[in-house]
Amino acid sequence: MLYERIKRAQEIMQREGVELLVVAGSGSYRYFTGEARERACLLIPGEGEPAVLLPESEASAVSRAGGEAELLPYVALPQMLSQVSAFASRLGSKPRAAVLAEEGTPLHLLEHLASALPGFEVKVARRIMTELRMRKEREELSALRRAAKLACEGLKRAFEEIEPGVSEARVAAEVECHLRRRGAEVARVGVASGKRSTSPERSASEREIKRHEPVVVSISLAFNGYFAELARVATSGRAGKELQRLHAAYTKMLEAALEGVKPGRRVMEVERDVTLLAYEQGLGELYPGGFVHGIGLSAEEAPHYEAYPEDALLELVENSTLAVGHALLSDGKVGLRIEETVLVRGSRAEVLTRFPREIAEL
Repeated sequence: MLYERIKRAQEIMQREGVELLVVAGSGSYRYFTGEARERACLLIPGEGEPAVLLPESEASAVSRAGGEAELLPYVALPQMLSQVSAFASRLGSKPRAAVLAEEGTPLHLLEHLASALPGFEVKVARRIMTELRMRKEREELSALRRAAKLACEGLKRAFEEIEPGVSEARVAAEVECHLRRRGAEVARVGVASGKRSTSPERSASEREIKRHEPVVVSISLAFNGYFAELARVATSGRAGKELQRLHAAYTKMLEAALEGVKPGRRVMEVERDVTLLAYEQGLGELYPGGFVHGIGLSAEEAPHYEAYPEDALLELVENSTLAVGHALLSDGKVGLRIEETVLVRGSRAEVLTRFPREIAEL
């Protein structure tokens, strides 16, 4: 149990008037405990010791390093909800509760948790977790650096596999297998060639790669729970003029974003700089927006203003980590993205994914 993080959460909870934080998302559960568990929940009161809800079969395996947390084992969902209700009843009459939802947290679980807390004000505790998770600690940055290095290895492997007649799916499979063997917990590789390069999805199909057409390779992977993302474009043969034009424009947009990523700047200011540059180059109508988002225990986390518009007003902080170059630029015939994983420093952005940005003519 990482008690320093729990104490910081309790300080924010007291400031926000929240008396119970129900951590029902696997990413934030890992943030507080250091353990990857899909079916566990953490109950953090505004004051006092937390409690861990987990299947009875896993109770003996939970680490208690650094202090004692109350274990509340359950066999099935009804027992779990009863444990939540009993724990909450100790906090007095009608305290405010915050249920933390993350991508992948089942809707039925959130609904059941709300039903187990009658009289509570149940809300998403996103502001609490944003404040905690945006600023990365030393061990978190170590995992992120390793993830970024693996992403570069994966991209190099992808470029070795790309040739005419090879399917996108085969390239993606080879890279994903390589990354998993190298220690990646999660490895998702998108390979999109030809007309499919215009799709924003990180996917791969059975389509065979042809000569002289763009191939966008996008990698998202996690090491020790922490994600890095990287994307580049290649061709089997020489790149066409339109791809070269879009690539030159995107490179300028990326450089402008990296220049603007500094502590104290708002996400909307970085996005404004990128958007203006797209219009100056005559590509404003081709740019959909969404150039920057946060990255860490989730592939997409705060600041993530496409999903949460209020994040546009968030100020970047030192030691926060971002995916920069997330948006696809496409004219409907060819498309590309050049994405980096970046660490926000005091006066500059440190790019963790160190890989050449030129079009790889293979």
